[in-house]
Amino acid sequence: MLPAIRKNRDALVVANGFSCQTQISDSGSANALHLGQVMAMANASADIGSVTPPGRPAPDSRARATRVAVPTAALGAAAVGGAALARKFWTARRAC
Repeated sequence: MLPAIRKNRDALVVANGFSCQTQISDSGSANALHLGQVMAMANASADIGSVTPPGRPAPDSRARATRVAVPTAALGAAAVGGAALARKFWTARRAC
């Protein structure tokens, strides 16, 4: 499908699945729209060719920071907990 999209860059690409939309977008060929977005564009304008497709909203800086900080903190807590548990078992084993 990607070669056909690359040949016709003005085509409106409709992909309902998130992974399909992401693959098409990541290829740099085009931005695929969900069927609901296309229907909203058609509802808003009689001439769909004159409507600019909506883009995905960019996450704000707080959301981006949270998306990175929470897994990092969880990984750090798991590492500290694992080290403490290993030390507890190691010292208990040496005491025997």
